[in-house]
Amino acid sequence: VTAAHCMVGQDYNNYDVVVGQHNVQTDDSPATRRYRIISYRPHPQFTETNYDYDIAILTTSQTIAFSDRVGPVCMPFKFANADFTGAQLTILGWGTLFPGGPVSPALRKVNVDVISQSSCRSTVSTLTNRQICTYTPGKTDACQGDSGGPRPRLYLRDSATRGCCSAVGIVSFGASAEKGQPGVNTRVPALLDWIVQNSPGANFC
Repeated sequence: VTAAHCMVGQDYNNYDVVVGQHNVQTDDSPATRRYRIISYRPHPQFTETNYDYDIAILTTSQTIAFSDRVGPVCMPFKFANADFTGAQLTILGWGTLFPGGPVSPALRKVNVDVISQSSCRSTVSTLTNRQICTYTPGKTDACQGDSGGPRPRLYLRDSATRGCCSAVGIVSFGASAEKGQPGVNTRVPALLDWIVQNSPGANFC
């Protein structure tokens, strides 16, 4: 899954899904593999007005092969009704290091806190229940280039699954690494039915 807005006006045939890579400026590692994208399906209700339903499904030409360096992230079925307010999530990505700055060549991460919908609406009046906000005082959030995937998603670590992570959000808009501004993300648990319906034959963890 990715953010729908990442591919607006783009031809998915010009892109590949790359797995097993940490630094995009160095030679590919032995674990790196590229997969051709053969279809792109945005949510039919996605709107650029407020980025509601900002999610899409990419299908690759081959099944992605897992190894000790490449593995899946779980869909958040067990968190379908979770509120997440107060939870700490991890954002991963290769976005810019600061607004207008250079893109990070190496994968980076930052831990952020989920704030309540009511708190977020004081800044983002168009917020819907299919979105989740993150903000940590004194810290930056996601930045330009961090939207969608293989750019970051919001992960919740789950000790019951031996450290495996659940993708509870997809970076959508806001923040831009600016302190004092919340980041707005697509709330994946709210769209699980659509993901499953549009992923025939997929194996979910």
